Amino acid sequence: MSIKPGDLILFYIDSKRKFIQRVQPGKILGTDKGLIRHDDVIGRRLGEQISTSRGFKAYLLKPLPVDFLSAMGRVTQVIYPKDVSLMVYLAGVSEGAKVLEGGVGTGHVTAVLAYLVGEKGRVFAVDIDEAKLKKAMENLDKLGLTNRVVFIHKDIREWDGERDFDAAILDIPDPWNSIRVIHEALKPSSPFLAFLPTVNQVEKTVAGMKGLFTDIHVYETLVREYLVLQDGTRPSPRMIGHTGFIVFGRKIV
Repeated sequence: MSIKPGDLILFYIDSKRKFIQRVQPGKILGTDKGLIRHDDVIGRRLGEQISTSRGFKAYLLKPLPVDFLSAMGRVTQVIYPKDVSLMVYLAGVSEGAKVLEGGVGTGHVTAVLAYLVGEKGRVFAVDIDEAKLKKAMENLDKLGLTNRVVFIHKDIREWDGERDFDAAILDIPDPWNSIRVIHEALKPSSPFLAFLPTVNQVEKTVAGMKGLFTDIHVYETLVREYLVLQDGTRPSPRMIGHTGFIVFGRKIV
């Protein structure tokens, strides 16, 4: 299928130069490796190689959730893809799901959730900071995902809105103070997850979940990439180590 105006494309030059843009006639992508004119992209196929104005190779690819950060302006530290991938897997997020998210920040998790719930699902993205909500809305608009998200300026600890959520994911400093309202908002048996940077926060959260949630677990994700070379394969010298803890549990009644 040929690329046409309005399509969302990942312009891939290398692992450090990935740009997501919506194709528009007359628009130009500027990089340190040269310019790419959108007019030169229209009519080409996904997977094709083109050249920048300086002669560097670039590939036209379909954006995946792992690429979403490339399109986002950041206002907070984001949850890394290695953690988000496990979180949405544990949460069982699928097409048509209704998910409650507390602590939106830059909107990275929001975007992945919106991608997964599809056109029929909804993500209720709640944040106490109106400026962060605005930035998250801008970021999701770049990805064409705002129609799947309900942005709400509110303290998640005082949630009194929608009920019967299929999953809830929190990225706030004190999730233990919102556990009861989250419990009330979830469908029976549905998962609750919290992302936390310190052990003390984990201990308080797990203590607060007792009696309201079962199958409680705490995870840390570590991912190592390997460099495959003609004369030898070895681990990459760079590795993102500890980023945070993931707390998981299922609602009981």
